Amino acid sequence: MRAALLLTPSKVEIQDVAQPEIAAGEVLIRPKRVGICGSVSFYLGHRPVEYPWVLAHELVGRIAAVADGVTNLGVWQRVVAEPNYPCGACQFCRAGRDSICPNKKSMGVTRPGCFADCVAAPAEFVWPLPESISNTDAATIEPLTVSLHALLRSGAKMGDTVAWN
Repeated sequence: MRAALLLTPSKVEIQDVAQPEIAAGEVLIRPKRVGICGSVSFYLGHRPVEYPWVLAHELVGRIAAVADGVTNLGVWQRVVAEPNYPCGACQFCRAGRDSICPNKKSMGVTRPGCFADCVAAPAEFVWPLPESISNTDAATIEPLTVSLHALLRSGAKMGDTVAWN
């Protein structure tokens, strides 16, 4: 399969790479639209990564394969994926604070990203998507949810000033 590989800061090439193998409980997704979000910091060399690396974690796509144990998703189903996979066992995960799990794996950061023909993801972090949402809009769901989560946790209310110059 093809993937856009970050070879060094500011150097990306499309190359043939092995298709990811999916473990039990995972799905293989063929991305249709992806975003770049935090990948920019890796591209610019501001965050360390092991080269060569497949970046990106915002995606909408269709499931190409499901592994054993996946019963709620099917091949060719249209989906979006959460990119962060907490361990579920550490003190933070057990306290409901899995966003700061020190063992968290992240698509495009510690697991290969979605700038490729296929990407693997744990099925529990993959969500069906109605056809009524465009691929362009769907690719922004992950950054939108991050922003909304932060806004809701901030305590800001309608009418509050949250930014000024």
